[in-house]
Amino acid sequence: MFGSGTTQTSQTVTGLTPGVTYLFRVKARNLIGYSANSATITVLAAQKPNAPTSLVNVPSVTTASQIGLSWTAPVFNGGSSILDYRVWYDQSTGSDFVVVKDGITSTSYTTTGLTKGSTYQFKVEARNAYGFSVFSNTVQILAA
Repeated sequence: MFGSGTTQTSQTVTGLTPGVTYLFRVKARNLIGYSANSATITVLAAQKPNAPTSLVNVPSVTTASQIGLSWTAPVFNGGSSILDYRVWYDQSTGSDFVVVKDGITSTSYTTTGLTKGSTYQFKVEARNAYGFSVFSNTVQILAA
């Protein structure tokens, strides 16, 4: 019985195992006794996933106007399945990254409409039910 004797109307539970679903319910107590149980809520203990790894250029796809990217799914998904990925890019400065595409459900993406001879930097994030990971490694690729 967790939190027995508390007078608070909220409780933080720590030490949960990521990926495990927990059921919670509460009851009140006064001088006469305990109330009936509240409705049960289900909570998936999760955290943000690790970053995707091994982000690389796919030379067989890359041309003067498009760049092919490939990466590896995170080693640890945070206890919740990876829902999708978000790719960011910057045109060579490294300080003005913008989202080029989100909602990607595979571990590859081809960015189109690029300028021949321009250098682009890319990074990717993974998303699970809890949120987005930190960024992958950044790769710099010339559209040529």
